[in-house]
Amino acid sequence: MKKLFRLLIVVLALTAPPFAMVIDGQTAPGQGAAVTAKGQQGERATKARKASNDPLTVEVWPRVTFEKSGVFIRTRLQPDARSRALTIEWWTPDFVGGSHLISLDGDLSASRHEYLIKGLAAGEYVVTAVLKRNDGTQVTRETRLLVAGVSAGSDTYTHPPQRGDIQSGNERPIP
Repeated sequence: MKKLFRLLIVVLALTAPPFAMVIDGQTAPGQGAAVTAKGQQGERATKARKASNDPLTVEVWPRVTFEKSGVFIRTRLQPDARSRALTIEWWTPDFVGGSHLISLDGDLSASRHEYLIKGLAAGEYVVTAVLKRNDGTQVTRETRLLVAGVSAGSDTYTHPPQRGDIQSGNERPIP
């Protein structure tokens, strides 16, 4: 129970927003930069308005992971009667990856979609979400994902293979 309590304290300390004393609009000496509550509310409202106007957003979590693990692709759609299909694609420059098609029913469709990708190979992936509409238009958003490889029997990190990398012991490039 003590370990759980300590873990909770550490998590709260790491996730708590920084604070500073503000006296008459001035930051107290040695306290660093301060943001007033009104400034934070205004910033949140601006972000919310920007997000609400965007017909499609895509997020990848976690953005950096190890091979053979899974990542979540989260998309958010604005309700629109023209929406017919959402395609999620993930590809490396070496054409390793895949895609997933989600059929939509216009403004009756769910506004959030989450897709789990399992067993990814090492590499840098471009994750693309494409919203296709019945009038022929489409909205595309993309983000990046890094999957790191680990050599067998070792705790050392190996970077994802790049074009031109040479394997040790022979002169063949890694495919």
